[in-house]
Amino acid sequence: MDAPGLVKGSLGVEDFALAEAAEGILADLDRLEIGAAHFCGLSLGAMLAFEIAVEHPERTITLTLAAG
Repeated sequence: MDAPGLVKGSLGVEDFALAEAAEGILADLDRLEIGAAHFCGLSLGAMLAFEIAVEHPERTITLTLAAG
């Protein structure tokens, strides 16, 4: 059953929430010791960038969203 906010894993990985994917991106930035970044996203990437900008504005320098 599909639920709002879930994204199908393309590599056979369990479904995950959009917020979890955004947190994964932030965790990668933390490992690289990057406090804030410029986010640019297309399609699903735009949804992830928007999630980060809304939930973690202190980590977002600029936000560019695009649709294909």
